[in-house]
Amino acid sequence: MTLDDLTTPTWWLTAVIGAVVLKVISDYTKTGIEKALSKGLSAWSSRSKASRARFEADVRHLRSSREVREIYFQREMRIRSQSTFLLIISVLSVATLVLYYLFELAPHLDDWKSRPPLGWSSLVHEVDRVWPLVVVILYCVAMIVAMSGSVVAQIKAQSMSRTWLAATKGLFPRDAESEPTEEIPEV
Repeated sequence: MTLDDLTTPTWWLTAVIGAVVLKVISDYTKTGIEKALSKGLSAWSSRSKASRARFEADVRHLRSSREVREIYFQREMRIRSQSTFLLIISVLSVATLVLYYLFELAPHLDDWKSRPPLGWSSLVHEVDRVWPLVVVILYCVAMIVAMSGSVVAQIKAQSMSRTWLAATKGLFPRDAESEPTEEIPEV
C-alpha cells in the first residue's frame, strides 16, 4: 500500500466496510463476553453462598457434641497423614527414578545414541530400548499422582482445620480468658 492508494474510492470503500464489519463483530463479541462474565460471577456468588452455608452448618454440627469434634479432628489428622505419606511416595519416586537413570540408563546412553531412532517396529524388536522409556513414564506418572494427591489432601485438611477452629472457638479455658493487652515496648 502506498500513499496514492489513499486517494482511491476503492480504498475508502473497503476501509468503511471493514470498520462497519469490525463494529458489528465487536458489539456481538462484547455482548457475549458480558453475558458469560455475568453468568460466571453469579455462579461464583451462588457457590460462595452455598460454601458459607455449608461451613456454618458444619460449625453448628461440631459444636453440638464433643465426640463429633473428636472424630472430626481425627479425620483431619488422618488426612494430614495421608498427605504426608503421598508426599513421601512422590519423593521416593523421584529418588528411584534418579537411581534408575544412574545405574541402568546412563551406562547405555552412548550405545543407544548410535542406534537409529525409535519407531513402531522398536516396540516389538527392541524391547531393551523401549522398556526404560516405559519405566520412566510410569515413575513420572506415579510422582505426579502422588504429588497432586498430597496437595489435594493438604487443602482438604486445611479446610477442616478452619472449620474445627471456628467450632471450638471459646470452648477451651485459655480462649475464655481475656487476652493480655500489654503493649510490647519498642526497642
